Amino acid sequence: MERDNKKNERRYQLKFISHRGNIDRVNENLENNPNYIQKALDLGYDVEIDVRLIDENLFLGHDNPDFEVSLDFLKNEKLWCHAKNLDALDFMIKEEIQCFWHQEDDYTITSTGKIWAYPGKPVTNQTVIVLMENFTINEVLLLKDCYGICADNILEVKNILKNLNTALNLLGFQFPTYYSHRKESSFFHLLSSRCRPAQYRIRYLP
Repeated sequence: MERDNKKNERRYQLKFISHRGNIDRVNENLENNPNYIQKALDLGYDVEIDVRLIDENLFLGHDNPDFEVSLDFLKNEKLWCHAKNLDALDFMIKEEIQCFWHQEDDYTITSTGKIWAYPGKPVTNQTVIVLMENFTINEVLLLKDCYGICADNILEVKNILKNLNTALNLLGFQFPTYYSHRKESSFFHLLSSRCRPAQYRIRYLP
């Protein structure tokens, strides 16, 4: 039984991935800035970044090559490098950097074999899903089985799941097993059905 519990604990160890270095809100002036990314890494988050290769130089930036970076910077297993041009993708695969190409396709496979999913798509325990900024608590709860969650306000996502886990433990249940098998419970119904856009913030879960 103890072995099974440890196995389940490992299985449900979500990766919390900062979107372009953002952890609590969108900050267009700082996102993809190497210093900003490093702060998120120092806080323990993985980070999704946008990478271009132009004239054999590496740059970060969603719409433009804004910040030049070194190869050593990208060789970090906690970085999820979104290739923004073919040269960058080809280069990073050859250098064994964790990377992927993704536009509006439902799913793509990363160079490390994980599934990167478009927002709102079904997930598996090998899937990283991107949450839009205006997510609801329902969306967070439904993602407990995935491999990782990427969001601009990933701190809030993490706190929602942490506080839910604490609440369920106080009631004698273990998240996410409780959620998986007791979807119609009054506790889950209270959390999922009464949340409105202005109510899903961290304060909703004491």
